[in-house]
Order: sequence, then C-alpha cells, then structure tokens
Amino acid sequence: MGLVGLIMYSQLTSLPVFDGAHHYVPGLLVTALGIGLLVSMTLGGRISDSTGPRPLVRAGSGVTAAVAICVLSSALPGRPR
Repeated sequence: MGLVGLIMYSQLTSLPVFDGAHHYVPGLLVTALGIGLLVSMTLGGRISDSTGPRPLVRAGSGVTAAVAICVLSSALPGRPR
C-alpha cells in the first residue's frame, strides 16, 4: 500500500502540466486513477489469494516489458511520427 501511495503522489505532482485545461480536468484524471486502482487492487488480491503471487508477478513483468519496448521503439531518433 505504501508503494501505491508513492506512485499516486508522483502522478499527482505531474498534474500542474494541465494548467491550460479546465479546472475539472485534473480532478477527473485523479478520479479515473483511483477507480483503476480500486479495481486492479481488488482483482489482484483475489487472484493472488487463489493462485499465489508468482503468476501475477510474471504477467506484470511481461506487460511492463512489452509497454517499455513499445515506448522506447516509438522514441527512437529517425523514426517518423
């Protein structure tokens, strides 16, 4: 839970980037983040209780690696956007 709080705090510090947006846009973003955390933590806890943590760690590592590869490949110099 402490790690989740740290991640949420770091994401909240990036909200001032939306200065030009309407005043409710950062609130909607935080609400969506909270709802996503509520759902994912509930489902993750249930799956972890029934199967153990190893499948969740493997799946999370795979998804993280796939997203990192996509992000890094799109940021390569010389690649058309």
